[in-house]
Amino acid sequence: MIKYIVIALFTISILSAACSNSTEEGYRIEFTLDGEVPKEAYLGYYMNKTQYVADTTQSNNGTFVFEGDERLPYGMYILIVPPELKYFDILMGEDQHFEVSTHSESLMDSLVITNSEVNNEFISYVRFFQNKQLEKRGILALMKEANKEEVPKLAERLEKLDAEVMDKQEELIAKYDNTVLSTFIKASLNVQVPEAPDSLTATEQQEYQFKYYKKHYFDNLELSNPAIIRTPFYATKIDNYFDNLVPRQADSLITESEWLIDRSSGNDETYRFMLINLINRFAHGVTDAEERAYAHLGLEYYTDTLKTPWINMEERLNIVARAQIIDSLQTLKSLDQ
Repeated sequence: MIKYIVIALFTISILSAACSNSTEEGYRIEFTLDGEVPKEAYLGYYMNKTQYVADTTQSNNGTFVFEGDERLPYGMYILIVPPELKYFDILMGEDQHFEVSTHSESLMDSLVITNSEVNNEFISYVRFFQNKQLEKRGILALMKEANKEEVPKLAERLEKLDAEVMDKQEELIAKYDNTVLSTFIKASLNVQVPEAPDSLTATEQQEYQFKYYKKHYFDNLELSNPAIIRTPFYATKIDNYFDNLVPRQADSLITESEWLIDRSSGNDETYRFMLINLINRFAHGVTDAEERAYAHLGLEYYTDTLKTPWINMEERLNIVARAQIIDSLQTLKSLDQ
C-alpha cells in the first residue's frame, strides 16, 4: 500500500540513541529508486501523531544515502519520496546500516531491503497483514449478502483468518524478542477480552469485560521503551485511554496519570514524553476535572527541577503559576461548599 504524507518543511533534530549491542557506529541507509527519481528524498519518523524529518539527502543517479555519525533513536521511520510525498515504513533498531531499493510507481510492491533481517521480516509481515485485511473485507462483504445457511461458514472463515494473523504475530514476537519489530507488533495488538461468566447478568457481563479491557489495555505497550514513542499509535493509545476508559473525574484523571508516569519512568525519554503529553492534554481541557489534573501535575513535577530538568525557567514559572491559581480557586470552591 502506497501512503502519502504532509510534512513540515524543516528538519527536527533528534536525540541520539541509547546504547546498542551493534558494533557499527552511526547510521547509513542507501536508498536506490528506479523510475521517476526526484532531486531529494527524506528520512522521517513518527512522534506524537505527527511525522517529522530526521534527514534529507540529494540524489546521485537515483541513489540517496542517509548517514550520520550518531545512531538514530530506535523506532518506526519513513522513507519519503517527493513530489507527491509517497512513503513507506522501515524500522530503526540495532540494524542501522542497510540498503533499500524500490520503484517510484510501486514503492511497497517493489521494495527490497538487504543487510537488515528485522526490516525484511517487518516488510513481509506488513504484506501478510495487508493481504489478510483485504481477505477479511471480502468475507465481511459476502456476509452482508449471505443467507442464514452461509453465514456460519463465513464466520468460520473469519475466525480462521484472525487465528492465522495471531499465529504470525506470536511467531514474530517470540523470534524477535527484545527488538523493535517485537515492540511494534506487540503495541499494535488488541486486548483479547474473554467471555464473561454466565452467572452474571447482562449488565454485569458488560462491566466485567470493560474492566478486563481497561486493566489490560497497556499490557502490550512497553511504556519505558523509548522506541515506542516513535510509532504512529503511541499517542493515539493514550488519548483513547483517557477519552473512553477513564472516568472524567479529577481523582481518576490524577490517579491514572500518576500510574502512567510511573510505568514510563524506567527511561528518561519516555518519562519526559509521557509527562509532557499529559500536562499538554490537561492544559487544553475545558472541564473542572481536567484543570485539577493540570494543577496536580504542575505542582507535583514542575516545582521540582529534578523532576523536570529539561524545561526552561520561563516555561516552568508559567506552568507553576497557572497550577497555583487553579489550586487556589479549587480551594475557595471547597470552602464555599
